[in-house]
Amino acid sequence: MKRIITMVGTSIFENYKEQHKDVGFAKLVENLRNIEAYKYNEEIDRIREIKEKLNRWINKSNDEDKEDISAEIKSIIRLKEQFKDYVEMYFLCSDTILSKVAGEILEEFIFNNMNMFNDIDIKNNSIVIVESLVVDDGEKFKKGMNHLVDKVYSIANEYWDDVVINITGGFKATIPYLTILAQVNKCPIYYIFETTDALIKIPYIPININWDIFEKNEKFFMGIEKGEIKEFPKGLNNVDDLMSIISKEDIIHFNPLGVTLWEKYKERFELFYVSKVAKEYISLNREKRQMLDNYLMKLKKDLEENPSHSKLHHELKGIDIKNFDCFKDGHIRMLYQMKKRKTRYGVEKLDVYVGDIAIDSDVHNAESEYVGRFKNNLSKIEDLSKYEVYRIEKQSKRNIEGGI
Repeated sequence: MKRIITMVGTSIFENYKEQHKDVGFAKLVENLRNIEAYKYNEEIDRIREIKEKLNRWINKSNDEDKEDISAEIKSIIRLKEQFKDYVEMYFLCSDTILSKVAGEILEEFIFNNMNMFNDIDIKNNSIVIVESLVVDDGEKFKKGMNHLVDKVYSIANEYWDDVVINITGGFKATIPYLTILAQVNKCPIYYIFETTDALIKIPYIPININWDIFEKNEKFFMGIEKGEIKEFPKGLNNVDDLMSIISKEDIIHFNPLGVTLWEKYKERFELFYVSKVAKEYISLNREKRQMLDNYLMKLKKDLEENPSHSKLHHELKGIDIKNFDCFKDGHIRMLYQMKKRKTRYGVEKLDVYVGDIAIDSDVHNAESEYVGRFKNNLSKIEDLSKYEVYRIEKQSKRNIEGGI
Protein backbone atom coordinates (compact mmCIF):
# COMPACT_ATOMS: atom_id res chain seq x y z
CA MET A 1 0.00 0.00 0.00
CA LYS A 2 1.11 3.55 -0.77
CA ARG A 3 0.01 6.77 0.90
CA ILE A 4 0.11 9.57 -1.67
CA ILE A 5 0.17 13.02 -0.07
CA THR A 6 -0.83 15.61 -2.67
CA MET A 7 -0.42 19.32 -2.14
CA VAL A 8 -3.49 21.12 -3.50
CA GLY A 9 -3.28 24.34 -5.47
CA THR A 10 -5.76 26.28 -7.58
CA SER A 11 -4.79 25.19 -11.10
CA ILE A 12 -8.30 23.87 -11.71
CA PHE A 13 -9.70 27.42 -11.51
CA GLU A 14 -7.03 28.81 -13.83
CA ASN A 15 -7.58 26.01 -16.37
CA TYR A 16 -11.31 26.67 -16.40
CA LYS A 17 -10.72 30.38 -16.98
CA GLU A 18 -8.37 29.63 -19.88
CA GLN A 19 -11.03 27.56 -21.63
CA HIS A 20 -14.07 29.71 -20.85
CA LYS A 21 -14.64 33.42 -21.30
CA ASP A 22 -16.62 33.44 -18.08
CA VAL A 23 -16.24 36.83 -16.46
CA GLY A 24 -18.64 35.89 -13.69
CA PHE A 25 -16.56 32.84 -12.71
CA ALA A 26 -13.34 34.87 -12.72
CA LYS A 27 -14.99 37.43 -10.44
CA LEU A 28 -16.22 34.73 -8.05
CA VAL A 29 -12.72 33.28 -7.77
CA GLU A 30 -11.11 36.68 -7.32
CA ASN A 31 -13.57 37.58 -4.55
CA LEU A 32 -12.55 34.44 -2.64
CA ARG A 33 -8.82 34.74 -3.20
CA ASN A 34 -6.79 34.75 0.05
CA ILE A 35 -9.90 34.38 2.24
CA GLU A 36 -9.09 31.93 5.03
CA ALA A 37 -10.77 28.54 5.17
CA TYR A 38 -12.63 29.17 8.44
CA LYS A 39 -14.93 31.57 6.53
CA TYR A 40 -16.03 28.78 4.18
CA ASN A 41 -19.66 28.70 5.43
CA GLU A 42 -19.97 32.48 5.09
CA GLU A 43 -19.20 32.17 1.37
CA ILE A 44 -21.25 29.05 0.68
CA ASP A 45 -23.37 30.64 -2.11
CA ARG A 46 -20.29 31.69 -4.10
CA ILE A 47 -18.68 28.31 -3.48
CA ARG A 48 -21.79 26.48 -4.69
CA GLU A 49 -21.83 28.54 -7.91
CA ILE A 50 -18.13 27.85 -8.55
CA LYS A 51 -18.62 24.11 -8.02
CA GLU A 52 -21.64 23.98 -10.34
CA LYS A 53 -19.68 25.60 -13.17
CA LEU A 54 -16.67 23.33 -12.66
CA ASN A 55 -18.79 20.18 -12.46
CA ARG A 56 -20.62 21.02 -15.70
CA TRP A 57 -17.24 21.45 -17.39
CA ILE A 58 -15.88 18.19 -15.98
CA ASN A 59 -19.00 16.18 -16.88
CA LYS A 60 -18.87 17.35 -20.50
CA SER A 61 -15.20 16.33 -20.88
CA ASN A 62 -14.05 12.95 -22.19
CA ASP A 63 -11.53 10.86 -20.22
CA GLU A 64 -8.55 12.18 -22.17
CA ASP A 65 -9.52 15.81 -21.57
CA LYS A 66 -10.30 15.11 -17.91
CA GLU A 67 -6.62 14.35 -17.31
CA ASP A 68 -5.84 17.99 -18.09
CA ILE A 69 -8.49 19.54 -15.86
CA SER A 70 -5.88 20.18 -13.17
CA ALA A 71 -2.20 19.53 -12.55
CA GLU A 72 -3.08 17.54 -9.44
CA ILE A 73 -5.36 15.14 -11.37
CA LYS A 74 -2.77 14.53 -14.05
CA SER A 75 -0.04 13.88 -11.47
CA ILE A 76 -2.23 11.45 -9.48
CA ILE A 77 -3.02 9.49 -12.66
CA ARG A 78 0.70 9.25 -13.50
CA LEU A 79 1.59 8.26 -9.94
CA LYS A 80 -1.07 5.55 -9.98
CA GLU A 81 0.49 4.22 -13.20
CA GLN A 82 3.89 4.26 -11.49
CA PHE A 83 2.74 2.51 -8.32
CA LYS A 84 0.52 -0.49 -8.98
CA ASP A 85 -0.18 -0.87 -5.25
CA TYR A 86 -3.40 -0.09 -3.47
CA VAL A 87 -3.28 3.65 -2.69
CA GLU A 88 -4.60 5.87 0.11
CA MET A 89 -5.02 9.48 -1.00
CA TYR A 90 -4.54 12.58 1.14
CA PHE A 91 -5.12 16.13 -0.10
CA LEU A 92 -3.26 18.81 1.88
CA CYS A 93 -4.87 22.19 1.35
CA SER A 94 -3.66 25.63 2.33
CA ASP A 95 -5.68 27.63 4.85
CA THR A 96 -7.79 29.27 2.13
CA ILE A 97 -11.31 28.76 0.85
CA LEU A 98 -10.11 28.24 -2.74
CA SER A 99 -7.67 25.50 -1.79
CA LYS A 100 -10.35 23.72 0.26
CA VAL A 101 -12.81 23.94 -2.65
CA ALA A 102 -10.14 22.61 -5.03
CA GLY A 103 -9.52 19.69 -2.66
CA GLU A 104 -13.23 18.90 -2.53
CA ILE A 105 -13.47 18.98 -6.34
CA LEU A 106 -10.46 16.63 -6.60
CA GLU A 107 -11.96 14.21 -4.09
CA GLU A 108 -15.33 14.23 -5.87
CA PHE A 109 -13.63 13.81 -9.26
CA ILE A 110 -11.87 10.63 -8.13
CA PHE A 111 -15.09 9.23 -6.62
CA ASN A 112 -16.97 9.85 -9.88
CA ASN A 113 -14.21 8.60 -12.19
CA MET A 114 -12.98 5.43 -10.52
CA ASN A 115 -12.39 3.89 -13.95
CA MET A 116 -9.39 6.24 -14.19
CA PHE A 117 -8.12 5.38 -10.68
CA ASN A 118 -7.98 1.68 -9.89
CA ASP A 119 -7.41 0.68 -6.24
CA ILE A 120 -7.56 4.17 -4.74
CA ASP A 121 -9.09 4.69 -1.31
CA ILE A 122 -10.29 8.10 -0.16
CA LYS A 123 -11.05 8.18 3.56
CA ASN A 124 -13.29 10.59 5.44
CA ASN A 125 -10.23 12.54 6.58
CA SER A 126 -8.54 12.67 3.18
CA ILE A 127 -8.90 16.47 2.88
CA VAL A 128 -6.62 18.15 5.40
CA ILE A 129 -6.67 21.92 5.89
CA VAL A 130 -3.26 23.09 7.07
CA GLU A 131 -3.87 25.85 9.60
CA SER A 132 -2.06 29.17 8.95
CA LEU A 133 -0.62 27.98 5.61
CA VAL A 134 -1.05 31.22 3.66
CA VAL A 135 1.40 33.24 1.57
CA ASP A 136 0.12 36.77 2.15
CA ASP A 137 1.37 36.84 5.76
CA GLY A 138 5.00 35.85 6.38
CA GLU A 139 4.58 35.11 10.09
CA LYS A 140 1.51 32.98 9.51
CA PHE A 141 3.29 31.12 6.73
CA LYS A 142 6.08 30.09 9.14
CA LYS A 143 3.50 28.67 11.55
CA GLY A 144 1.67 27.06 8.65
CA MET A 145 4.83 25.30 7.49
CA ASN A 146 5.28 23.83 10.97
CA HIS A 147 1.66 22.63 10.86
CA LEU A 148 2.29 21.15 7.40
CA VAL A 149 5.33 19.19 8.61
CA ASP A 150 3.30 17.85 11.55
CA LYS A 151 0.45 16.80 9.23
CA VAL A 152 2.83 14.86 6.97
CA TYR A 153 4.41 13.09 9.97
CA SER A 154 0.94 12.24 11.28
CA ILE A 155 -0.15 10.72 7.96
CA ALA A 156 3.11 8.81 7.56
CA ASN A 157 2.83 7.38 11.09
CA GLU A 158 6.47 6.21 10.78
CA TYR A 159 5.77 4.09 7.66
CA TRP A 160 7.97 6.20 5.39
CA ASP A 161 8.58 3.36 2.94
CA ASP A 162 4.91 3.66 1.98
CA VAL A 163 4.77 7.46 1.64
CA VAL A 164 4.89 9.40 -1.63
CA ILE A 165 4.80 13.21 -1.60
CA ASN A 166 3.30 14.91 -4.66
CA ILE A 167 4.35 18.58 -4.86
CA THR A 168 2.80 19.31 -8.27
CA GLY A 169 0.18 21.62 -6.76
CA GLY A 170 0.11 23.97 -3.80
CA PHE A 171 2.25 26.95 -2.83
CA LYS A 172 5.68 26.81 -4.44
CA ALA A 173 7.14 28.25 -1.23
CA THR A 174 6.49 24.89 0.48
CA ILE A 175 8.64 22.91 -1.97
CA PRO A 176 12.08 23.46 -0.32
CA TYR A 177 10.77 22.40 3.10
CA LEU A 178 8.91 19.35 1.76
CA THR A 179 11.98 18.35 -0.22
CA ILE A 180 14.12 18.43 2.95
CA LEU A 181 11.44 16.48 4.84
CA ALA A 182 11.42 13.83 2.11
CA GLN A 183 15.23 13.64 2.10
CA VAL A 184 15.40 13.23 5.89
CA ASN A 185 12.83 10.43 5.79
CA LYS A 186 14.07 8.83 2.55
CA CYS A 187 10.66 8.93 0.89
CA PRO A 188 10.13 9.77 -2.80
CA ILE A 189 8.89 13.17 -3.89
CA TYR A 190 7.35 13.78 -7.33
CA TYR A 191 6.03 16.59 -9.48
CA ILE A 192 4.72 17.00 -13.01
CA PHE A 193 4.77 20.03 -15.28
CA GLU A 194 1.20 20.87 -16.26
CA THR A 195 2.16 21.30 -19.91
CA THR A 196 3.82 17.87 -20.14
CA ASP A 197 3.10 14.27 -19.16
CA ALA A 198 6.52 13.67 -17.61
CA LEU A 199 6.49 12.59 -13.96
CA ILE A 200 9.71 13.79 -12.35
CA LYS A 201 11.20 12.23 -9.22
CA ILE A 202 13.54 14.26 -7.01
CA PRO A 203 16.37 11.82 -6.25
CA TYR A 204 17.39 10.94 -2.71
CA ILE A 205 20.74 12.40 -1.68
CA PRO A 206 22.52 10.60 1.21
CA ILE A 207 22.82 13.09 4.05
CA ASN A 208 24.39 12.76 7.47
CA ILE A 209 22.57 14.49 10.33
CA ASN A 210 24.28 15.19 13.63
CA TRP A 211 21.69 13.65 15.99
CA ASP A 212 24.00 14.36 18.96
CA ILE A 213 22.52 17.86 19.03
CA PHE A 214 19.16 16.38 19.98
CA GLU A 215 20.50 13.73 22.37
CA LYS A 216 22.50 16.29 24.35
CA ASN A 217 19.65 18.83 24.55
CA GLU A 218 16.56 16.63 24.90
CA LYS A 219 15.01 18.49 27.83
CA PHE A 220 15.50 21.82 26.03
CA PHE A 221 13.78 20.50 22.89
CA MET A 222 10.93 18.97 24.90
CA GLY A 223 10.45 22.37 26.51
CA ILE A 224 10.31 24.01 23.09
CA GLU A 225 7.69 21.51 21.97
CA LYS A 226 5.61 22.39 25.04
CA GLY A 227 5.95 26.10 24.29
CA GLU A 228 7.48 26.94 27.67
CA ILE A 229 11.06 28.08 26.83
CA LYS A 230 11.55 31.84 26.75
CA GLU A 231 15.32 32.11 27.22
CA PHE A 232 18.31 29.92 26.42
CA PRO A 233 19.30 27.97 29.54
CA LYS A 234 22.91 27.75 30.64
CA GLY A 235 24.92 24.72 29.60
CA LEU A 236 23.36 24.17 26.18
CA ASN A 237 25.46 22.15 23.76
CA ASN A 238 26.07 23.02 20.08
CA VAL A 239 24.44 26.46 20.38
CA ASP A 240 25.55 27.61 16.90
CA ASP A 241 23.98 24.53 15.31
CA LEU A 242 20.81 25.01 17.34
CA MET A 243 20.24 28.43 15.80
CA SER A 244 19.68 26.84 12.39
CA ILE A 245 16.58 24.96 13.59
CA ILE A 246 14.94 27.34 16.08
CA SER A 247 13.59 30.89 16.14
CA LYS A 248 13.09 33.29 19.04
CA GLU A 249 10.12 35.61 19.34
CA ASP A 250 8.07 35.88 22.54
CA ILE A 251 9.17 32.29 23.16
CA ILE A 252 11.71 29.99 21.53
CA HIS A 253 10.16 27.70 18.92
CA PHE A 254 11.17 25.38 16.11
CA ASN A 255 11.36 26.59 12.53
CA PRO A 256 10.07 24.15 9.84
CA LEU A 257 13.48 22.48 9.56
CA GLY A 258 13.56 22.07 13.34
CA VAL A 259 10.11 20.43 13.40
CA THR A 260 11.20 18.08 10.60
CA LEU A 261 14.35 16.94 12.41
CA TRP A 262 12.85 16.83 15.93
CA GLU A 263 9.92 14.68 14.78
CA LYS A 264 12.35 12.37 12.98
CA TYR A 265 14.48 12.11 16.12
CA LYS A 266 11.41 11.19 18.18
CA GLU A 267 10.58 8.40 15.74
CA ARG A 268 13.77 6.71 16.97
CA PHE A 269 12.95 7.03 20.66
CA GLU A 270 10.08 7.05 23.12
CA LEU A 271 10.69 9.86 25.60
CA PHE A 272 9.56 9.81 29.23
CA TYR A 273 10.15 12.04 32.23
CA VAL A 274 11.58 10.38 35.35
CA SER A 275 12.11 11.68 38.88
CA LYS A 276 15.49 11.47 40.57
CA VAL A 277 14.06 8.62 42.67
CA ALA A 278 13.00 6.65 39.57
CA LYS A 279 16.29 7.38 37.83
CA GLU A 280 18.26 6.02 40.80
CA TYR A 281 16.07 2.91 40.92
CA ILE A 282 16.71 2.25 37.23
CA SER A 283 20.46 2.75 37.75
CA LEU A 284 20.51 0.27 40.66
CA ASN A 285 18.67 -2.36 38.61
CA ARG A 286 20.70 -2.33 35.40
CA GLU A 287 20.24 -6.08 34.90
CA LYS A 288 16.47 -5.45 34.71
CA ARG A 289 16.77 -2.42 32.41
CA GLN A 290 15.22 -4.15 29.40
CA MET A 291 12.28 -5.35 31.48
CA LEU A 292 11.77 -1.85 32.88
CA ASP A 293 11.92 -0.32 29.41
CA ASN A 294 9.37 -2.81 28.11
CA TYR A 295 6.99 -1.97 30.93
CA LEU A 296 7.41 1.76 30.32
CA MET A 297 6.58 1.27 26.65
CA LYS A 298 3.56 -0.82 27.65
CA LEU A 299 2.42 1.87 30.09
CA LYS A 300 2.43 4.53 27.37
CA LYS A 301 0.72 2.26 24.85
CA ASP A 302 -2.02 1.42 27.35
CA LEU A 303 -2.52 5.10 28.21
CA GLU A 304 -2.95 5.90 24.52
CA GLU A 305 -5.22 2.97 23.66
CA ASN A 306 -7.18 2.16 26.83
CA PRO A 307 -6.67 4.89 29.46
CA SER A 308 -9.53 3.72 31.69
CA HIS A 309 -8.15 0.19 32.18
CA SER A 310 -8.01 -0.82 35.85
CA LYS A 311 -4.31 -1.76 35.73
CA LEU A 312 -3.51 1.91 35.05
CA HIS A 313 -5.31 2.93 38.24
CA HIS A 314 -4.30 0.29 40.78
CA GLU A 315 -5.32 1.17 44.34
CA LEU A 316 -2.61 1.10 47.01
CA LYS A 317 -4.04 0.49 50.47
CA GLY A 318 -3.02 2.77 53.29
CA ILE A 319 -1.48 5.47 51.10
CA ASP A 320 -2.72 8.68 49.49
CA ILE A 321 -0.74 8.93 46.24
CA LYS A 322 -2.13 12.43 45.59
CA ASN A 323 -1.97 13.34 41.88
CA PHE A 324 -0.28 10.09 40.89
CA ASP A 325 -1.77 6.87 39.55
CA CYS A 326 -0.31 3.41 40.05
CA PHE A 327 0.39 1.13 37.09
CA LYS A 328 0.13 -2.56 37.97
CA ASP A 329 1.18 -5.16 35.44
CA GLY A 330 2.74 -8.51 36.26
CA HIS A 331 6.00 -7.90 38.11
CA ILE A 332 5.86 -4.10 38.24
CA ARG A 333 4.24 -1.26 40.16
CA MET A 334 4.85 2.27 39.01
CA LEU A 335 3.71 5.68 40.29
CA TYR A 336 3.12 7.98 37.34
CA GLN A 337 1.28 11.03 36.07
CA MET A 338 -0.01 11.46 32.55
CA LYS A 339 -0.37 14.92 31.01
CA LYS A 340 -2.07 15.69 27.70
CA ARG A 341 -1.15 18.87 25.93
CA LYS A 342 -1.28 20.57 22.56
CA THR A 343 1.90 21.79 20.98
CA ARG A 344 2.30 25.28 19.56
CA TYR A 345 1.41 23.68 16.22
CA GLY A 346 -1.89 22.21 17.41
CA VAL A 347 -0.80 18.57 17.69
CA GLU A 348 -1.93 16.64 20.77
CA LYS A 349 0.86 14.94 22.73
CA LEU A 350 0.89 12.69 25.77
CA ASP A 351 3.65 13.05 28.37
CA VAL A 352 4.31 10.37 31.00
CA TYR A 353 6.03 11.32 34.28
CA VAL A 354 7.35 8.34 36.25
CA GLY A 355 7.81 9.11 39.94
CA ASP A 356 8.68 5.76 41.53
CA ILE A 357 9.12 2.12 40.50
CA ALA A 358 9.09 -1.31 42.13
CA ILE A 359 9.82 -4.43 40.13
CA ASP A 360 10.04 -8.20 40.54
CA SER A 361 11.04 -9.24 44.10
CA ASP A 362 10.43 -5.70 45.39
CA VAL A 363 6.76 -6.16 44.49
CA HIS A 364 6.25 -9.72 45.66
CA ASN A 365 7.89 -9.68 49.09
CA ALA A 366 5.62 -10.73 51.93
CA GLU A 367 5.19 -7.32 53.51
CA SER A 368 4.69 -5.32 50.28
CA GLU A 369 7.49 -3.06 51.46
CA TYR A 370 7.34 -1.09 48.21
CA VAL A 371 4.08 0.57 49.37
CA GLY A 372 5.86 2.06 52.36
CA ARG A 373 8.75 3.15 50.16
CA PHE A 374 6.34 4.81 47.72
CA LYS A 375 4.73 6.64 50.65
CA ASN A 376 8.07 7.85 52.02
CA ASN A 377 9.20 9.06 48.58
CA LEU A 378 6.05 11.03 47.68
CA SER A 379 7.45 14.36 48.86
CA LYS A 380 10.55 13.78 46.71
CA ILE A 381 8.64 13.16 43.47
CA GLU A 382 5.87 15.80 43.56
CA ASP A 383 7.72 18.52 41.61
CA LEU A 384 7.39 17.43 37.96
CA SER A 385 9.52 20.35 36.75
CA LYS A 386 12.60 18.61 38.20
CA TYR A 387 12.07 15.40 36.24
CA GLU A 388 14.66 14.44 33.63
CA VAL A 389 14.13 13.04 30.14
CA TYR A 390 14.50 9.27 29.86
CA ARG A 391 14.96 7.80 26.39
CA ILE A 392 14.02 4.32 25.13
CA GLU A 393 15.01 3.28 21.63
CA LYS A 394 12.07 2.04 19.59
CA GLN A 395 11.84 -0.92 17.30
CA SER A 396 10.48 0.03 13.89
CA LYS A 397 6.73 -0.41 13.65
CA ARG A 398 7.17 -2.77 10.73
CA ASN A 399 9.46 -5.02 12.82
CA ILE A 400 7.08 -5.00 15.78
CA GLU A 401 4.06 -5.88 13.64
CA GLY A 402 6.04 -8.53 11.81
CA GLY A 403 6.96 -10.16 15.11
CA ILE A 404 10.69 -9.50 14.85
